[in-house]
Amino acid sequence: MRKRVVASAALPFVLLLGLSAAEAPKKGAAPDAALAAAKADLERHIRVLARENEALYPIQDDELIEMRYLEFKVVQSTPVARPAADRLILRAEFVERGDPEFGEKDVPIFVDFGLRKEKKEWKVSDKAIYSEDGEARFRYTERFERAPLNPPLRPEAADPGDQGLGEPSVPPRGDLDEGEERRGT
Repeated sequence: MRKRVVASAALPFVLLLGLSAAEAPKKGAAPDAALAAAKADLERHIRVLARENEALYPIQDDELIEMRYLEFKVVQSTPVARPAADRLILRAEFVERGDPEFGEKDVPIFVDFGLRKEKKEWKVSDKAIYSEDGEARFRYTERFERAPLNPPLRPEAADPGDQGLGEPSVPPRGDLDEGEERRGT
């Protein structure tokens, strides 16, 4: 009788999450209780904040430096990462509703939530918009820290309009002391 070797569909996720073979989900096994609890606690967190804000989840957008209000869709069933037994990173899908009267379309937004287990409950410790309209904003390092996808070549050239030419040789008009004259203009 020949033995059949069946590759598990969970193997890519095992490698992604850095789980050992012993921690890998078994075919037909019950879902991870910790993951299910974390997902339920995150959904509760989102719904409570949304209930307080006219059914929209508020999040500070650090890239646009503004508060955004998003309609919750679903928490993905596979964690983005599991840095430790008491830490998880879960991704949730939201949508920002556009105003069709102004030609705006709905924009899908994915938010990553860092969760930490405190006593018997999973608490949100960190959150950030991962992608907007299919465009990712960051990636995770080996230490599960967020890193920009396209970091600037030099920190001082972080402004796209800055060509790295240094300070202007002539100060702007408002920087002259009283009685000082502008030379070279």
